[in-house]
Amino acid sequence: MRRLAFLLAGFMALATLAEAADLPRRGYLGVRLKDMSRGAASRAGFDGAALEITTILPDGSAEGAGLTPEDFILELEGDPVTTVADFVAAVASSREGDTVRLTLSRSGQTRNVAMKVRPYPREEDPAFVTRYTHAKANGERYRLVVTIPRPEAADANGQYPAVYFVTEVGCFNVESPYESPAYKRLAHDFTLQGFVTVRLDKPGCGDSEGGPCPEVSFARELEAFAAGLDETAKVPEVSPGMVILFGHGLGGMMAPYLAADRELAGIVAVGTTYGDWREFELKNLERRNTLSGMAPVENSKQQAVYREFQENLYGKGRKLEDLVRNNPNLEAQFFTDLPYLYAGKVDSCFREVEALDTDVAWAQVTAPVVVLWGETDF
Repeated sequence: MRRLAFLLAGFMALATLAEAADLPRRGYLGVRLKDMSRGAASRAGFDGAALEITTILPDGSAEGAGLTPEDFILELEGDPVTTVADFVAAVASSREGDTVRLTLSRSGQTRNVAMKVRPYPREEDPAFVTRYTHAKANGERYRLVVTIPRPEAADANGQYPAVYFVTEVGCFNVESPYESPAYKRLAHDFTLQGFVTVRLDKPGCGDSEGGPCPEVSFARELEAFAAGLDETAKVPEVSPGMVILFGHGLGGMMAPYLAADRELAGIVAVGTTYGDWREFELKNLERRNTLSGMAPVENSKQQAVYREFQENLYGKGRKLEDLVRNNPNLEAQFFTDLPYLYAGKVDSCFREVEALDTDVAWAQVTAPVVVLWGETDF
C-alpha cells in the first residue's frame, strides 16, 4: 500500500489541466457488417473470407468513402479479413483524420479504397450543455465528458455543485450518442437536478489514450481518475469545494484514496466494499450460488476450492493461466472469460486490489459519506 501511495503521489505531480488541442475523437465507421460463410463467399467468387455490408449509417466514414450495401470487404490494410469481430477490433484504434485502406468487391470488380476516418458523433441533449475535454497524467490524455445545467439552476456566481463518476471494474465507454449506458442516464438525471457532471473514459477506452485496457493496472486507473477529479474542480462552472465523488464498485474502493488531500463536498459509495478482498470474493460467490439454487453442501465445497485458489493467486503470486492449466475444473467452475479474471481485466490488477488497506484509507476520510447497497449494481 505504501508503494501505491508513492506511485500516486508521483503521478499526481504530472497531472495537468487540459489545454491546447483537444484529444482526438475515436473513429466512426458508420457501417453494419455480416460474416459470410465460407461456402457463401466461395459461391460469390471470393477466394477467401469476405464481410458483407448490410447498412451504411449516416455521417460515417463508410458513407464518406462511397461504400454501399453492394460492397463486400475483402482486405484491411492489405491483409485478408476473417470475421466481423476481428475487423472491428482491428479498426477500433482509428481516430478522426486517420486513413483506413480497404479492398472491396462490387459486382465482381475489385477496387482499393482509402477511407478517411470521420469522428464518432458526440452526445447532445437539448436540456443542457455537453462539453468534451480531457485530463492528462503520466503523458496520457483521458476523455472527460462534462454536462452543465441550464443557467437558472446556477448560484449567484453562475456556478453549480458537481458529481464526478468513478466507475466500476471493466473496459467500456461511459458515453454514447446512441445508446444510454447507466452512467449516461445518471449524468442526465443529475444534470436536470442542477449538478454539473463529469465522466472519464478509462485508459484505453473510448477516446482515452493508454491501454490496452484489460492490462491497465489498478494504480494507473487510479491515477487517471485522480487527474479527472482535479480537472473537475477546475471547471469554471463548478462551485469551489462542491464536488461530490460517486464511486461505484471498484470505483468505490478508489474513493478514499482519491479523497486524500482533496476538498470534497461528499462521497457516494455504491455497491462496493471496504474490507478484506478475499472475503468479499467469497461472499459474492456464496451469494451467486445461493441465488442460482445451488445446494448448501455444494456451495460450501466451491467455497473451499476457491479459497485454495485465492491462496495460490494472491498469497503465492501464481498466475491465473498456470493455475487453470493445472486444474481445468477451475475454468469450468469459475473462469469463463480467460485470460481475464473478472470483467475483462487480467489477474495482476486484482493482486493490487487484494493488497489494499481500504478500511484504513476510509478511516482517514473527513468528507460526508453515503453508502448504497442494492439488489443489483444499477
